[in-house]
Amino acid sequence: MYTIFDASDSFFRVKQKTEALVPLLVQHGIDAVNPPVEILEDVAKAKDVAQIVYDNGLKWGFLPMPVEFLHPDLGDEEFEDGLKKLATWAQTAGMIGVKYAYNPVFPGHNEYGYARNMERHVVKIKRISKVLEDSGIRYGIEFLGPPDLRQAFRHPFVHTVAGALALIDETGADIGFVFDTFHWYCGTADMDELYLAARNTDKMICLHVNDAIAGVGREGQKDLTRAMPMTTGVIDAAGICKLFLDNGYSGPVLLEPILPTYERFENMKPEDVVAEVAQSYRKMKQIVIGV
Repeated sequence: MYTIFDASDSFFRVKQKTEALVPLLVQHGIDAVNPPVEILEDVAKAKDVAQIVYDNGLKWGFLPMPVEFLHPDLGDEEFEDGLKKLATWAQTAGMIGVKYAYNPVFPGHNEYGYARNMERHVVKIKRISKVLEDSGIRYGIEFLGPPDLRQAFRHPFVHTVAGALALIDETGADIGFVFDTFHWYCGTADMDELYLAARNTDKMICLHVNDAIAGVGREGQKDLTRAMPMTTGVIDAAGICKLFLDNGYSGPVLLEPILPTYERFENMKPEDVVAEVAQSYRKMKQIVIGV
């Protein structure tokens, strides 16, 4: 496995250029960094930053997506405009060696039932994955399990490992899935689901690690309120990671504790955020692989 640092506003909210982050990541033993949006429409800049990344022995993480392509409220015009921008971003990202991108699949729709929503997702995913595939980037989907998200829609949709794999099969495309420990826990916390993911690590393109809030039942957990992995003890993120590694997973791992952690990171020095993220990764590696 290799660990990722994402400085973007959607993740660690670190206001630092990639060029300045790289030495900190190397110092603290983080393996990869997500490419910043600002280089994706500037080929010369992208090449310069990529050279720094590779010269320091780092990898790229995930291509940011210009829109939430699979959001139920995304209009057709927004989808088409986003796809055009994605083609530009993907061409630059593929050129500098970015390998993966993904979008979440929302667990319901207020207008369409399961069958119709499945049809719409298959069409969209095929188009998105083709744009990315043309630039050598593999697309993936992330299932979302928290009850507050599921209850926000009239008609239920994919929110489990089995559902994500069924959607992947329907597309017939070479796409993967993201496994998030929090979404698994909130969606089912079912061991059969966990072992199903472990049997399909060839399709897994990322593992998101986090913990749930202590003292709150599974049905009371909120999507955007989580904890750093291995802190509350509700979710055995390290055990899940070990299971996947034992079954052949060798891909990226990304912390996703969301709030209140990201708000705290926003007010910290970049070097302190990197140090804390790295410490969490080291703790996991010590448990999982003993180093």
